[in-house]
Amino acid sequence: MIRKLNSSCDAVSTVIAALLILAVLTTFISAINAYYIPSLGSENDIQHMQEVRDSFVGIASLAASGSSNEKVLIPLGSKEMPFGPSVSSSGTLIVNPNSSWINISMINVAEPENRFDSVFFLNNLTSVSSFLLVKEGGLPVTYEVIIDNDNTLYAEWVGDSTLLIETYRDGNLFFYGKVPTPLVDTDEYFTFDALNPVYGFSDILKDAEKPFTLMLDGSFQIEYEKVPPYDNSETRYTYDRSMNFTTGSFKSVSSNNFWIDQDFIFENGAVILQQSTSTESLVRSRPFITVDKEAKLLNIRIFNVVGVADSMGGNGVSTVNLQVEDHEEKTYPFVEVTNLTISSEYPSAWYSYLSTQGDVEILDDGLVRASFYNMSVRMSSSDVMITIP
Repeated sequence: MIRKLNSSCDAVSTVIAALLILAVLTTFISAINAYYIPSLGSENDIQHMQEVRDSFVGIASLAASGSSNEKVLIPLGSKEMPFGPSVSSSGTLIVNPNSSWINISMINVAEPENRFDSVFFLNNLTSVSSFLLVKEGGLPVTYEVIIDNDNTLYAEWVGDSTLLIETYRDGNLFFYGKVPTPLVDTDEYFTFDALNPVYGFSDILKDAEKPFTLMLDGSFQIEYEKVPPYDNSETRYTYDRSMNFTTGSFKSVSSNNFWIDQDFIFENGAVILQQSTSTESLVRSRPFITVDKEAKLLNIRIFNVVGVADSMGGNGVSTVNLQVEDHEEKTYPFVEVTNLTISSEYPSAWYSYLSTQGDVEILDDGLVRASFYNMSVRMSSSDVMITIP
């Protein structure tokens, strides 16, 4: 007996419904992969870049304030996505103490003000009316003053409240002894009068053949007189000076999945942005090189990244340790021409910024040089120790 095959509408409907559901799910998943994940990923990467920028601005601010033993958190990667495998971005931190430098050359520099730090020569002196040894946080705690090989003063802190004084006159020891002083804290500003007749240095200065030269090594405040100008046209003693500073850099290199790769760099007080889509770099947080046109004052603050060249990568949060050391300041009351020459991996950023401050050019070897005319120069320098885990 032969049975007839009968079609079932219910079975067909079930298959069609299943196919439709599968199509809807496929479309939904495709839409998520095509639109939602890239959109959310872009938002995460953008937020990550903003957080990195804020961290670097914080580093620049701490360096300017002279902070020590500070910690800054820097996110290396963005958040993980809610669907599928982890696709968070990642980053790398790099400390490079030798990546950049700055040269400051000054033409026709007037004699600096009466505060001297480190090694300095004072020429053509006829008298010294005030001579103070200075102790301040981060400054030298030993002092040496040489008129010639036979006439010198040496001083050294041998405790928080004791100075060892040693003077030689005509090659013979004139005074040697420990001098008690008020208790001096590490960060306290303190001066000591070296012209007290007891120590003999005031007599040495009076008897020195005029004019004489003082070689200073340490930190001092001095009031002095020099020989008159050689002719009526000369109103001040001038000289040329050139100083080199290594500035180094600290940077975060990004590896984003859904947004433009962006690198942030801390270099000589500035925060610089470099994008993978451009050969040009931009200053995102201004360096501390400014011009007060009304006061005719050029402020130059130099920050040198020091420490061991190091790097680390990942997608978590890194703790960066920062300490500012060896701060020094000098003021030059008048400089006819001041030239700043900068060597950097990001010359376009420095050229763009310095163009707003002075006359700027990019030299043939890629160096950036800015020139400033007929201004006083206030200059300071600090070492910024940056260490990463």
